[in-house]
Amino acid sequence: TPPNGAPTNDNTPTFTWEAVPGLTSYRIQVSKKADFSSTVVNSTKSTTKHTPGTALLDGLYYWRVQAKGTDGIWGLWSTVWTVTIDTVKPVKPTLLSPATGSILNTSQPTLDWSDVADAAYYELQVDNSSTFGSPEAFTTITASDYTVTPPLPNGKYFWRVRTYDLAGNRSGWTTARSFTLSYTPAPPETPAPTPTPTPTALTLVAGP
Repeated sequence: TPPNGAPTNDNTPTFTWEAVPGLTSYRIQVSKKADFSSTVVNSTKSTTKHTPGTALLDGLYYWRVQAKGTDGIWGLWSTVWTVTIDTVKPVKPTLLSPATGSILNTSQPTLDWSDVADAAYYELQVDNSSTFGSPEAFTTITASDYTVTPPLPNGKYFWRVRTYDLAGNRSGWTTARSFTLSYTPAPPETPAPTPTPTPTALTLVAGP
């Protein structure tokens, strides 16, 4: 770890690797350059992990590990892995529709907001309180629109959205918008009448 090619918002990530049986001396190098002509980490360890003592700047890094044999000679380097440090928060989306203060004739409004270029997913809250203390809907989605499920009763609601990127950074919440649901609920279904059984006619048969 970190997984090869994965971004992280941890700027002091712990690098770990598999132990080589019988060996307890390892060297890890971390570099901004693929040829390791300069390094930001060049450390010898007696364990199979290393956490940088100084925060790494945002960007792409290459890293590799080698082990020292019982003969005191360093072995071959491992395959080079990469990790991207990303501590920059994504931008907030922009709420598009419905317009704030809208009155909607539906129990399941569709809420729409702008795409964010580096978004991995979004979080959406819908609440009948502007404090969002107990949301009627709190969902995680990858699309930039959502049809509220389950249906909501008539009333005034507030909604807001925030963005997460692949590194786990998140934006702040958007400024909340409000809408009011005003629709005529469907009448309850009338159960079908239970059919009355038809009496069975008996046929009398004369005895001998």
